[in-house]
Formats: sequence, C-alpha cells, structure tokens
Amino acid sequence: MSVAFDISLRPAAALHGSLDLQAIIAAIPASYTVKGMFMTRFADLLGSDYRKLEPLLRQAPRDGRFVPFKDYPQADYTRIVAAAASKRWPELPLSEAVRRAARDDLATFAGSLFGKIVLGWIGDAHATLLHVPEAYSRVAPGPTVSAEDLDARTTRILFQRHRGIVEYMLGQLEGIVLSFGQAPLVTVRKLAADTLAFDVVHVDR
Repeated sequence: MSVAFDISLRPAAALHGSLDLQAIIAAIPASYTVKGMFMTRFADLLGSDYRKLEPLLRQAPRDGRFVPFKDYPQADYTRIVAAAASKRWPELPLSEAVRRAARDDLATFAGSLFGKIVLGWIGDAHATLLHVPEAYSRVAPGPTVSAEDLDARTTRILFQRHRGIVEYMLGQLEGIVLSFGQAPLVTVRKLAADTLAFDVVHVDR
C-alpha cells in the first residue's frame, strides 16, 4: 500500500510505490461481490487483453460479457481493475493508476437505474458522500460501510471488515467530490486491523 495514514491528500498529489496485488486478492472473501456494470467498464478498457486475464478469474462469464446487475467476486474485480489501470496509465505506479481509474465510478453508478434514482435528487458532494453506504450495500456488498459528518466541511466514510485496494477507495471518494466541481482533501486513518476511515473535506477552503 502506498497511502500513508493520517496524511491529507489532494488529487494532484500522486501516489508512489507498488501494491502486493496477489496478497490483496487472496484476502478478499468469496462473499464480497461487485455488480457486473462495474466489471464491464474495465473489461472494455482491457479489450483483447481481457482474454489473457480470464483464466485467473474465480468466476469468469462464459461468453466474456458481464451482466450489469449480476454479482461477481470482488477478487475478480480487483484483478481486472489493476490490469486495466496498468494498461491505461503504464507510466504510473499501480497505486496511482488504480486511484485514477476509480475516480470515474460515480459516472458508472449514475448510468444505472438504481444510480439514477438515488442521484436524481442529490444535488451536491456532501449528500452523495452520505449515500455511499447505501450504494455499497446495493452494488458492492461485503464490508460494513457507514457515513457521518465530522463537521460542516468534512464527512467520514468508515469501512469495517475492509478488504481490497485502499487506493481504489481513495479514488472513488475523490471522484465524487471532483464530479461536483470541488477540490477534495482526503485523510485515510487506520482505526483497527480491518477498519479504515476516510475523512473527506468536500467544501473548498
């Protein structure tokens, strides 16, 4: 992991260092899943390279096409994301490439029926951050996710029983704030062995 705990990060501050991808994937329980709509985005980015990855997946679709609302292993998702991010940004460390890839997740979610319903009446980054736990429960169940305001400018997203790439979650939350034209400032805190808090400043200074 290349994210330093308790250090506030702006999107322009690039991450450095590699990830132990195999160890991360091995630690993800089979019960942790992701909807196919997110798998498709990265499989499309991989193009013909996806076939090289397919034998490594726990549950590859038979025809190579992911069903939008079907559940797939988060372990497979993590492997596909890492490969796609490396292809898109080969000049960057994997940690930073994955972070950047995750910033477009809100657009993918907004394109789904559930996303349109949830986001249709949300008008700012603050409200969207507070709905992150609901979104995770619907499209990426596994960890226990909660959200609370620390103050008028900062929302804490808490992941209990966390698994996966920390840098990916950082990028997701940055992407939410960026999509509303604000400049996020995110501090990652390790509260327990498998509990992470992302303190997201969503209002510009």
